[in-house]
Amino acid sequence: MEKKINIFYTDDDQDDVFFFEEAVKEASRSLNVFTTFDGGSLLYLLDNPPPEPAVIFLDWNMPGINGAETLKRIRMNERTREIPVVIFSTSDDRGNIEHSRELGANLYVTKPNAFNDIVKMIRHCMAVDWNNFRAGEEDFVFKLN
Repeated sequence: MEKKINIFYTDDDQDDVFFFEEAVKEASRSLNVFTTFDGGSLLYLLDNPPPEPAVIFLDWNMPGINGAETLKRIRMNERTREIPVVIFSTSDDRGNIEHSRELGANLYVTKPNAFNDIVKMIRHCMAVDWNNFRAGEEDFVFKLN
């Protein structure tokens, strides 16, 4: 039996969570997605494993503990600081992008409108060798071709 790779996705928009879950199923049968609707729930899940995520996809604009604060706390925690974090947001604001990079995000993705583009983005992120990938300014924001 093939071992599943765990990914976490946190977003306050239930429709976005639904489409992301469906895109994960389409992207690969070896992926297992755990979803939360706010930063506090994600932090709780990370503090109470298993499972251990291979990648965290994190919305930036959320009420309560937003993406910036969640990312900051992930990077401050010794157990979670090395987990790759992909910001997955509707915002393409330069300030948000720079702030997420400064806080230690590994990649920034503006949410695509098309389902197939979400699938492609997930496949791309799961193919990255996160141990050796260091995004520069020019490739920190992921763009579909």
